Amino acid sequence: QVSLFVLDCCRESISARVGSTSRTLSSFPQQGGQPVQASTTVVNSFVIYSTSKGSTAGDGAAGKGGPFMSIFTEEMMVPGSIEGVMKRTRQRLLTDTCQLSPEQSTLTTAFSFCPVTASPAAAASPQGRAQHEQPA
Repeated sequence: QVSLFVLDCCRESISARVGSTSRTLSSFPQQGGQPVQASTTVVNSFVIYSTSKGSTAGDGAAGKGGPFMSIFTEEMMVPGSIEGVMKRTRQRLLTDTCQLSPEQSTLTTAFSFCPVTASPAAAASPQGRAQHEQPA
């Protein structure tokens, strides 16, 4: 089982947003005077941030969502690993907005939103059959 956390919010200091009604990661509950941070101490977890620590996440048009979530939801539909999803998301996000979306991982198993599947023609080929056959 994989624990996945996607935090699509600003990560700048709360003092930079005094007077604002927006909630940022740093405006969430505090422990010992410091904002509670998402933790990757849980084995097999993957934490995705929409922007870097100390940065503001871009907003999208009203009702459209921000640039990170728009790109991320498109990329998660492409077959492949979660690491591939994040690399493609970062490349597009940096090109479009200069916003960087880091992640923290303690994955011990492979995870994919949309697993790669062989086409019927590939599965019927000798190489495809050999890849899908289980040893006795």
